[in-house]
Amino acid sequence: MQKGYNKLGFSHEHLEMIRNYCAKVTEKPRLAITQFHNKYSSFTRRGTTSRIINEAYDKYVITGPYLYCNSNIEVILLDDIDNPLQYWEEHRNDEGVTVSMALCGSWKYLCFRKGARSLKHTSTPLLSYPAWSELENFYFEEPGELGVDQYPHGWDELDWKMYDIFGITHKMSFVAVGSELEISWETVKRHYQRVLKQAKILTCFFPNGFYDYQSVLLTFKTKYEVGLKKALSELDRLSYLYKYNSTIILLIFIDRDTQVYNKITKRFGELEEMGIIHDLRVSIPNTYDSIYVKA
Repeated sequence: MQKGYNKLGFSHEHLEMIRNYCAKVTEKPRLAITQFHNKYSSFTRRGTTSRIINEAYDKYVITGPYLYCNSNIEVILLDDIDNPLQYWEEHRNDEGVTVSMALCGSWKYLCFRKGARSLKHTSTPLLSYPAWSELENFYFEEPGELGVDQYPHGWDELDWKMYDIFGITHKMSFVAVGSELEISWETVKRHYQRVLKQAKILTCFFPNGFYDYQSVLLTFKTKYEVGLKKALSELDRLSYLYKYNSTIILLIFIDRDTQVYNKITKRFGELEEMGIIHDLRVSIPNTYDSIYVKA
């Protein structure tokens, strides 16, 4: 590994540019790399910008952007089952299930599926690079509740088709989609833009690549939800933040180091002692099919 580069071959300058790219596609998911280079890149050569961003996708430093709307997602958390892997196997191919995790620890199984709307909020707070804060010193105190993700208003069948088609990839052209659906590209564009007004855009950034981290799932309650979301944006890797009913579900990614895990659990235990959070429960995912919500 070259000095000044991480194990994937990215320098700090590369990662700062990748982080900025994630910020821009979260605002405009169909932003072309050429447009990003011309307006925002710190590199002189367009080929350099393109190569770095494409490598970031190939190495799972970037995933997304994804479109998300709350189309009635029910959350199931179980702590009293003997074989969580069996539940995971049963649900992994269910079209109504958007997230499934077998867990060990306080919880044994987590499932998001279409049903009653108990999932209130989903976000992937855009992080900082370099980090402004470390997980070992994690703290938040700004009060306020997270906003509730509303069910899309007034969507027709074509709107939902655009959500399904463009929800995971934004690289398909309007012309190609129009040809597939036997409608004009102008109609595709009009419905896509309509969907975009009510959908969230979730973009994920993992400086060392998604597979270099292990995840920890924490559930708790807090009256400082707004502060929590802001504090997560000061870290240098992505976290998944969910709220169902009045409970926060937080999936944090940490380095594959037992000492780091111990420091994180200790820190959240300290936050509970301070009265910042309560009803804390900690689990580790054994396996999962999807960790972002796509209905």
